[in-house]
Parts: sequence; structure tokens; C-alpha cells
Amino acid sequence: MLLRFYPRGYRRERGREMVDTFLDAGRVRPSFREALNLMRHGMRARLGRPQSRGVVVWAAMFSAMCGLFTASAAIWLAWGTARPLPDRAETSRIVGTAFPGRDIIEVYRSPDLFAIDRTQRLSVDNFHWLFFEFAGEYEFGATAVRLYDDDPFDTVKIMAAAGERMRANGWQVDVNSVGTDQHCADSRCDPAKLSKDYRLVAHRDDTIIELKVMESVHPALIWVELQRATPGAAHPAGVAAGLLGALAGWMVFGWASRRTEGGYLVVRALAGTFFTATMFMWGVPIPFGLQAVLRWQSDKPSPRWYPLWEWVGQPYFGWLFLVGCGTALLGLASAALPRRRAFAQHATRVRRG
Repeated sequence: MLLRFYPRGYRRERGREMVDTFLDAGRVRPSFREALNLMRHGMRARLGRPQSRGVVVWAAMFSAMCGLFTASAAIWLAWGTARPLPDRAETSRIVGTAFPGRDIIEVYRSPDLFAIDRTQRLSVDNFHWLFFEFAGEYEFGATAVRLYDDDPFDTVKIMAAAGERMRANGWQVDVNSVGTDQHCADSRCDPAKLSKDYRLVAHRDDTIIELKVMESVHPALIWVELQRATPGAAHPAGVAAGLLGALAGWMVFGWASRRTEGGYLVVRALAGTFFTATMFMWGVPIPFGLQAVLRWQSDKPSPRWYPLWEWVGQPYFGWLFLVGCGTALLGLASAALPRRRAFAQHATRVRRG
């Protein structure tokens, strides 16, 4: 079973020798350390090119990207286990806890847990939007509520009271902050008099609530959003799919590496060019995705992290991902071309015939 980590050709040539070495030493089963050693060398042997160290680095990068993309897909599918967004009845109960006695005037509910611009459910008809005009608008859906109050109120007191009521009803307050989007234009401006936005974020079970009071709107606007927390199935699904995807990526890269080893120069050049293009198309969005997510998480902290696909720059750079998939398939097709040995065997059969 451990020899299965080695490629078939390697097992055919040296498998019996390796087993006999253990048996001649009176060993029926390898130790744990020897098993790990066999696994490590087996995975290295699948890459071919025993004199190259760079091939290990490229294989690790390719398998890591494959693992990230498969983990992202699995997490997206696992979100299907989450409860739908709160309806009007559930929303009224929750909002009544934070702001009792205030009537809900308007309710906006996204069609799904993730939606395009929070208004369009992802479907076959608009799937192409993820790669073009609405690439950056695929985001968490929410049930949003607007509360108006014509009478002036003390924002600090109303937010403090809302936080206390939330805690008393089992909610855990994660964020309670004050900020402003306005800036002083000259020295006569007093920063203390700028209108402020108050934000409170709390969660209970699988529900996240965000309360905002915007003093910059007249009359002052109270805005409430309800979203679902990341479902428990997302994390194990992502880890399992990521490991399987990384393993599959290593195997595929190793097959292509062995196929092009010692082959015709033009085949090696084609496969190498397509592989480089794939790594570029897949890898370039990742730094931008990391920077954007970390900035968003810092500017608007939340108990729920952004989904993994946004960390790798998707779907905003989805068109680059598609181009990378195309160059990856072309690279595999190049590696699948007949090798020099196959041409030599065919020529020998022709001569004998």
C-alpha cells in the first residue's frame, strides 16, 4: 500500500526490490518513520526529474493553488446547509429586542445567502456576470431594515441601550464603534462637530446583527442588517476538499512533469509556457484578494470572516481564473503528446514491418 505513493513505472522496476529488502531484514511491516519516508520519497518520485529541486517548488505552488480553489468551491457548496435569511417575522422579533417600540417601515431581503448586488439570485442566466460587469458585487445577502424617527434622540444613549438589551437576551456584542466619513475641509472646521456613524455588531447562534445610526442623514437614520453566520459544515468541507485538491494537483503536475522529462524540446517548451501562464493567471489575483479582505476586515470588523474565494481574488478576477484553466488544459494536452520513446518504437515497428 505504501508503494502506491510511487508512480507505476517506478513500482514496476523497483517495487519488488524494495519489498525484498524489508523481508530479507526480517521486517514484516515498516515503522512509522519508515512509512513517512516511503510516502515522502514516493511523492517526490512522482515528479520525476531527480536532479531538479525547482520542480518540487513548482509542484508545491501548483498543488497549493489547486487546494485553495477546491476548498473555496467546497465552502461555497457547504453554505447551502445554512438557514435562509430571516423573514419579516423573525426580523421584527430581533429588531424589537434592540429598539423596542419602533415600527419597521421598510424591509429589504436578499433573494439568497449570497447574491449579486444583494438583489439578484445567482442563476444560469446571470452566472457570466461573475466574470465581467458584476464580478465584485457577489457578496453576502442580508435582511435589512430602516427605522426612521422624526424626533431627535441621543445617539450614544440609544446605541448603549440597544447593546445592553442585546446582551440581556443572549447576544454577544463583537463590535461597538464610532466613526465618520466626513473630513474637515479647512482649519475653521471642528472635527468634534462632524456627524458620526455608530456601529454595533453582535451574534447569537447562527445569526449576525449589525446596528448602525447615521447622524449624517436628516432625520437620523437607524439601519439594521441581519445575516447568517458561517455554517459549521463549511470548515470541515473546506479542509477536506483543500487536502484532496492539493493531492490531485500534485499528482497531475507529477504526471505532466514525467511525461515531458527527456521529451522533445518543442513539447517541453509548450508545456512549460502554458504552465507558466497558468501560474501567472491563478497567482496574480491572490495578493490583491488578501490586501482587499484584510482592509475590509480592518475597516469593518465582523465575527464572521470573508469567504475563502475572496481571499484568492475571486470572483473579481474570475476571468483570469478561467484563462488560467484554459492554459492548464493546453499544458496537459501538450504533455499528452507522444514522447520520443513512442516515436522510436513506432519507427522500429515500421522498419521491421
